[in-house]
Amino acid sequence: MDLTAIIVEDEARARSSLKKMIKEYCPNVVVLDEASTIQEAKTIIQSKKPDLVFLDIHLPQEDGFKLFEYFPKPSFEVVFTTAYSNYSLMALKLSAVDYLLKPIAIKELKVAVEKAEERIVNKSLSNNINVLRSIIDSNFRKLPLPSGNGFVYVRVEDIIYCEADRNYTNFYLKGNKKVLVSKNLKNYESILETFAFMRINRSYIINLNLIDSFSRSNGGEVLMQNNVSIPVSQNLKEELLERLNKSSD
Repeated sequence: MDLTAIIVEDEARARSSLKKMIKEYCPNVVVLDEASTIQEAKTIIQSKKPDLVFLDIHLPQEDGFKLFEYFPKPSFEVVFTTAYSNYSLMALKLSAVDYLLKPIAIKELKVAVEKAEERIVNKSLSNNINVLRSIIDSNFRKLPLPSGNGFVYVRVEDIIYCEADRNYTNFYLKGNKKVLVSKNLKNYESILETFAFMRINRSYIINLNLIDSFSRSNGGEVLMQNNVSIPVSQNLKEELLERLNKSSD
């Protein structure tokens, strides 16, 4: 299937490089135009109606996320392009939106295009953009947890700990609430560690702000605010104590 695309990127060299890569390695994609700002992109999308938008996050005047204020229900697929940024990358990972880290790798570009093509063919333009907007609108204080046919949004500060359950993860929340998520614990490790969370053994990531006490008995364990004791791996005990001491300063 042939796809039409535009590139939204403020650096001319980066636009040229991506355009060449697309032409050489994704021959079914025709780049219709380029934009260096969101306002330019808005005009081009309205007039040329591309299937796919390669969208840089860090743009002058308005960042890439602002595009969806003009297109709240986009008829195009999006692949974000970004240099590493904790919060931007966290939002993209949580919403399962396709993204390419700069410098862009050929293999990753081809995979992103193939996934976009599949969604377009199946007419399943993703709901993930709405999830992304929800994350940004909440200033990253709420996490979308896939549950059933949708998402449960939980406040980060309400998560007491996460427990691995094979290919699933149990989120234990304040108020004796529990959410089972169909992703493994590793999916959330780097995201949660952006906040005050730490993996203390192979199966648990805990909220350091919701520890009631630490005990050296049984090799080391923490008592969480929901009265659950969790063992601490020997190789992580000193790091945990160091972080707890810093937070109490």
